[in-house]
Amino acid sequence: MRKQFILIAMFGLCIAQQSYASSNDSLGNDNQIRSNNKDHSHHANHSPSKIGDHNHKQGEWMTSYRYSAMKMKGNRNGESKVSVSDVLADYMVAPTEMTMQMHMFGLMYGFSDKLTLMGMLPYKSVSMDHVTRMGMEFTTDSNGIGDVKLSGLYTLYNDDDDNKIILNAGISLPTGSIDERDNTPAGANQKLPYSMQ
Repeated sequence: MRKQFILIAMFGLCIAQQSYASSNDSLGNDNQIRSNNKDHSHHANHSPSKIGDHNHKQGEWMTSYRYSAMKMKGNRNGESKVSVSDVLADYMVAPTEMTMQMHMFGLMYGFSDKLTLMGMLPYKSVSMDHVTRMGMEFTTDSNGIGDVKLSGLYTLYNDDDDNKIILNAGISLPTGSIDERDNTPAGANQKLPYSMQ
């Protein structure tokens, strides 16, 4: 049985690498590779944002890894920018900057030629800088596993020209922590706000 392993990483651009175990494949003959792997050529241009856009053949596995980083600075009220002093006029603490890193691990399995099962497991690291009315600056950090997502992809229609209609449905399991804590000026081991969970 042909097995397929795909490593996908996102660092501003997508890098996809695929390896096929087949006695007929030859790295020196691109036409031969393309012919032997005709049914899997769509993976060569596969991007992390399109993990759930295709089914696999029965018995095929696909693993994926995605990394993303985000940095936010400043505050807004709707579409208007709000200064730190404006926030501190109404609140004791104002956030000034937040960074988030996420590692997303994925697994897909072809249960049948029409049905593919998929699971996604995120690991998040979040850091937020703050300033108080008294001018004290502090940072809170949290990290851990986020909510696990399970889904299934079912091919409703597939013609000879490879036009497909795929139903993608799933659930999100509340495996992420909602009780992350850190030290703040209010005291030790304080429960962090929703954005830090």
